[in-house]
Amino acid sequence: MRASFVWMLVVLTAVAPGCVRPQGQDYGRPALRAAADTYATTLTLLAEYRQAGLIDDEAARRIEQARVVARLALDQWRAALQADQPPAQAADSFQRALSQLITERIRAEQRRPQP
Repeated sequence: MRASFVWMLVVLTAVAPGCVRPQGQDYGRPALRAAADTYATTLTLLAEYRQAGLIDDEAARRIEQARVVARLALDQWRAALQADQPPAQAADSFQRALSQLITERIRAEQRRPQP
């Protein structure tokens, strides 16, 4: 009986972490810092492109919507880490919103005049 209990603990210890998050996905504090830095850099570039006339009103609305979602997700991610809760859902939501921001950044970059 004791041997099967120990075996079950070994299996749960080895398998459970893979069920919580995909292999290799890290949502810890270093990942949060990198995400926040990427977010800030992307927003800075988008603001510069808007000022340069490379982003129209419709794109600006899409950017603002994605920015709000990304900011909220970053806050939820940070709160989850502080509460020792799994941040995967907030991190995934952030990644989707950041992807939209980066898409708009790429579109603006493609509108820049080529030398």
